[in-house]
Amino acid sequence: MLSNKKRQIGYLIFLFCFAGYIYLRVDYETEHYIFQPKSYVPPICTSTTSFGFVKVHKCGSDSLAALFMRLAEERNSSIVLPVGDWNIGWPYMPQKDRHYLSSLLPDGKFEIATLHMMYFRNIWKDMLKPDAKFIGVIRSPFSQYKSFFNYFNIGGQLHEIYNISIEDSLDIFLRNPYAYWNEKNKRIWKNPMLFDFNYQNIQSIDAFIKQLSESISLMLIADYMDESLVMLRRTFCWTLKDILMMTKNKSRRYKFSTSQEQKDEERRESLYKMWSSYDYILFEHFNNTLWEKISREVGFYEELAIYREYSDRVTEFCSVKHLKDESLILPETKFNSEVLINIDFCVRFKRAVIPYIRYLKQKYFQVKAAAHFYR
Repeated sequence: MLSNKKRQIGYLIFLFCFAGYIYLRVDYETEHYIFQPKSYVPPICTSTTSFGFVKVHKCGSDSLAALFMRLAEERNSSIVLPVGDWNIGWPYMPQKDRHYLSSLLPDGKFEIATLHMMYFRNIWKDMLKPDAKFIGVIRSPFSQYKSFFNYFNIGGQLHEIYNISIEDSLDIFLRNPYAYWNEKNKRIWKNPMLFDFNYQNIQSIDAFIKQLSESISLMLIADYMDESLVMLRRTFCWTLKDILMMTKNKSRRYKFSTSQEQKDEERRESLYKMWSSYDYILFEHFNNTLWEKISREVGFYEELAIYREYSDRVTEFCSVKHLKDESLILPETKFNSEVLINIDFCVRFKRAVIPYIRYLKQKYFQVKAAAHFYR
């Protein structure tokens, strides 16, 4: 009798444990997408075809601008092109015919803006289609500033005016920035990312970021470019092919810093954080926002792995010479249909932003191609 009760109790314990295992396994497998279809099912959403990209200096924005220009060419979209060689009136208010070429669409609107142009929200809205969405890009502030400092030759300017060593110029500047800066003609030297978003010091930083959050559909984070692009694909209902980007060489060689060098770098960043504290507030807000959005996505990291693999494969394929009819086929997954990469795509894929500007200006404004924009 006792042995029967033991068997019954053991059986009940087994059933309880087995039921718990099944519950946890189903939950785990659902979370890890085992019940997701393995073949591609087109999403039920509308692709964003009109958008403006706020191109912030030294945030990987050249690569993004070239990607968006590729989309413009492939989709036959009207795009804002400069009268000159490079930007759209930056750092001033953009003016048609003076800073950018007129649209050839009947309504005079553009579908895509992707070059350096100050973010005057009302001007952008008037320039683009009514349903246009907006994207921005930022980067961890001190990394951005070091690149920005070199790009704008601030060390050279300090050397010329104050006879400061170019090699030590960043250190010297950060120790006492107000000795070398004035708001009238060097405003961009402080909080330079906010400058490109047209932040005015008279406005509360919290109010400005709230306003920016309401107008920007997605802020890309250059430090997490792959994650940002996959999130952009999902937000704008694009294809995986739309966001393919040339991958940089992943070297296995690392540069090791001494403890003193690390301390010096931490000291510089501490000084910079006091100098450009608002750029840190901007970055923290939108970096947190990106990861909050990603945390709500299903299958995100699986798609991210596929995107990285495909970007590497396309980069490798497009980096060598091929016969005209050679192509690369990326297989279908549950996140994308089969992708065909041919030589024509490689030409667009590798074209940098300045050559792309020249190419599109030649194609649309110096060749008989005005009808190209009329649909």
